[in-house]
Amino acid sequence: MLADVQVAGDIAVLVALFVVASRKPLRIALGAAAVVEFGSVLAIFRWAPDGTRLACFVACRALTIAALVMVLMFVLAVLT
Repeated sequence: MLADVQVAGDIAVLVALFVVASRKPLRIALGAAAVVEFGSVLAIFRWAPDGTRLACFVACRALTIAALVMVLMFVLAVLT
């Protein structure tokens, strides 16, 4: 269900990561990404059913990397 509170919270974290990475220096953006990664690992161990943790871990990495790639594309577009 897309209107689920947990999904909205996940999207909010990715949007916040995008905003931090697009407005702050790279050092701070990488720190924010590390915090998001750590939080997602904790969430996986807390809520992922047994046997699906690896798939959840890969999916979380893919979303975080996608958010950072979007920031990189945004920054490169602004600089050119």
